[in-house]
Amino acid sequence: MLFLYSEFKEARLGDFSSAQDLPRRTKDFYEITGKKLDMEFGSTYKFLDDHFKDCFGIECNYYLESIGKNIAYLSEVVKRDEAEYFQRLKRGGIVAQVETLGLSLFHQ
Repeated sequence: MLFLYSEFKEARLGDFSSAQDLPRRTKDFYEITGKKLDMEFGSTYKFLDDHFKDCFGIECNYYLESIGKNIAYLSEVVKRDEAEYFQRLKRGGIVAQVETLGLSLFHQ
């Protein structure tokens, strides 16, 4: 997500007011996209249920489960002070990598 904001900014995509705006608006984006997947694409993601069952013998759609967990976590992150957002999204040292590249996380 940290790189995504920088990519959007460089490409002049989206109307994000700051790097913190992207995580705040991600849940809404997912809800809109989910409706589109359901209505326009016939919920094709549900075929992954069969994939996981046939390939791994598991009756779980890890795709949907992972998205749900990520959205739930992100919803908790954005309840905090903006200064804390990126400290909570630091998988694999990503914050340090972004800062090493000279990309700003807190300014436009």
